[in-house]
Amino acid sequence: MQLNQHKPLFDLLQVERVAITVDKSRDVKEFVQEHGISYPILYDKRGRIARKLTIRNRDYRPGDQAYGVPHPGVMYIGPDGTILGKIAMRGYKKRPTMQAIANMILQVQQAQGWSAPEISNNP
Repeated sequence: MQLNQHKPLFDLLQVERVAITVDKSRDVKEFVQEHGISYPILYDKRGRIARKLTIRNRDYRPGDQAYGVPHPGVMYIGPDGTILGKIAMRGYKKRPTMQAIANMILQVQQAQGWSAPEISNNP
């Protein structure tokens, strides 16, 4: 939901939002409708996406209900598919702050030589 609430900031930063979930599609559809989610959500039933992106929570083993769950976080993926920046939090309760996310995005854009918008310190 944080991704949805801060859509104007992501628009200003010129980045697209995508989420990854291991939840059943029926549950995701209900969540999307209930909260008005406006970005794509990738279904990662077996945790393959999370594993490939090195964000899978290894506290859960095959057979566990939560197996394949990614750590909460945000990645900045470039146009060629390269991971340019990543913030991941251990566990599942903590989430990166929007300030940390915006700073990571701006640092990546600056390092790539891309023009980055000016934003206030309180996105």
